[in-house]
Amino acid sequence: MVRLNYTLSISTIFCNQKIKIKAIFLISVLMTFGCSTKKHKIYDTLSAFYQEVIVFPKEILCYNEGILKSNSFQKTFLPKLVYYIDPTECSQCIITHLSDLSTIFEYADSSEAFDVIVLLSPSENQLPEVIEYLKLFPINRDVYIDYLGLFARNNPNIPKESLFHCFLLDQDSHPVFVGNPLGGEKIKELFMQSLHDLK
Repeated sequence: MVRLNYTLSISTIFCNQKIKIKAIFLISVLMTFGCSTKKHKIYDTLSAFYQEVIVFPKEILCYNEGILKSNSFQKTFLPKLVYYIDPTECSQCIITHLSDLSTIFEYADSSEAFDVIVLLSPSENQLPEVIEYLKLFPINRDVYIDYLGLFARNNPNIPKESLFHCFLLDQDSHPVFVGNPLGGEKIKELFMQSLHDLK
């Protein structure tokens, strides 16, 4: 009976062409987890997340090329690929590898199809060290720093697992895809398809 209900819920998602890619991604994620209970939990978490509208803080710190200033998110009508690093993750470790995102930055710039937002959320105590690391490992891009944790408070349904902290938002800030497009060819293909569907 549990299996039947689970199959029906997947089929229901496929009925709507606009969110077909979401279903494909959900299935691919679920197949990587062995435990049935864990699969259902992840399915429920992502299903709820896809119903959200992501709200960015009105004012936030922005670091770029050695300059730290209070800023607001640039409002554009483009989809947004968000890389969110929450307080439980090592911001300093992530900063040392931000240059790994150069491929996705370049594609976003050349295609003009989406924006990339890097959002760090260190604690206030970690802020000085985070800024020092940004100086040591510059990427010449805006890096947003939410040391007050406003992004998490505005969006309590963002899954806690860091695996899901990279996501694509449509023009109305609805999540349409979860996953790092640099994480492998299959995820990249799904990301590109999701991006194409937003045109």
